[in-house]
Formats: sequence, C-alpha cells, structure tokens
Amino acid sequence: MRSPLRLLAVGRFCRTKGFEYLLRACRILDERAFPYQLTLVGGGFLDGKLRRLAKRLGLSPRVFFPGFVTHDHITELLISHDVFVMPSVIHKSGDRDGIPNVIMEALSHRLPVVASNVSGIPELIRDEETGLLAPQRDPAALADAIMDLASDRERAIAMAEAGRSLVRKMFDPEANTKKMLNLFLQEAGKPSSSGSR
Repeated sequence: MRSPLRLLAVGRFCRTKGFEYLLRACRILDERAFPYQLTLVGGGFLDGKLRRLAKRLGLSPRVFFPGFVTHDHITELLISHDVFVMPSVIHKSGDRDGIPNVIMEALSHRLPVVASNVSGIPELIRDEETGLLAPQRDPAALADAIMDLASDRERAIAMAEAGRSLVRKMFDPEANTKKMLNLFLQEAGKPSSSGSR
C-alpha cells in the first residue's frame, strides 16, 4: 500500500463509535514507526475530547479532523483512502451500533476494512474473509490489524472485493423485496388466529 497508509474513519463522535481507541492505536503505530495518516470525519458531543486526546498523544501532524462532510464528499474520501476503520464499542449502558452503513459504503468502494467484533458488525466483516476484526477497546489489537492489512495490498483488496459481493448479496433490493413478499403471502395463507364466531 501507499506510504503513508491513509486511514479513514467516519461517524458521529459519540460513545458507541470507539474513536478514542483508534487514536490510541495511532499512538501505537507512531511508537512502531509505522507511516500513516488518519482522517477522522464527523462531529458530535465528543468532538472536543477527541481533538484534545489527539493533541495530548502527539498525533496532530498525522490526524486530521475535517468535521462534518456531505455524502458526496464521503464518496471522494472512500476512493482516496487505503483502509477504513470502525472501532465500535458496546457502552456500559448497553448502547451499541448495529451494522454501521458506512462499512457497507466502504466495501462497496472496494476499501479494505478493519473493525471491532461487536454487535452486527461480524455479520458483514467476516474475519480474514471480508476484512479484519479486532476486540473492542483494544488499541494494540487494532494497530496490529491495521498493520496486518497494510502488509499485503493484494490480500486486502481481495477481502474488500469479497465484502462488496457480500453487501450486494445481503442487501440486494430485488431479492429482499421477494423475501418480504413471500413472507406476506405465507402469513396471508394462514388461518386466522382469532377464529370465527
């Protein structure tokens, strides 16, 4: 892959995205002298905290906060970066992501993905098949996965291609519409549970 490796993360700056762990993973990449830059796109109530953490960790030369960007610009970012990272976490309250839409968008653009293995993410990111998974809240494992994905561009793109195929299969509008129609038809053919009087 290109040097420095261009990492991209996109999402609301909230407690379920785990972006602080991505910043800590970037600090580990620094300590390992691994060349990278991170574009962390989004905004929210944790904006100030994340920016202060990046500064405290000495990441300012390599981590960029463009703020909120339009959907059209997200497409440009997906095309121009090397790896997409989604370090989601389950909050102690139980609050969590499902399958973030931006992972589907990344795979649709053949962008290799590293993500945490929580909630619905492993349904789409199948470790070593459609991307790489790391445990939540584990910056070292996240850094390892990023470096692993960067070590073999051909393998990374092959996983992204497999991910794009899976997205098309799982979220094909025509196939899903037919499934819904069949469910309705099955339910319509069942006798009424209320019975007749």
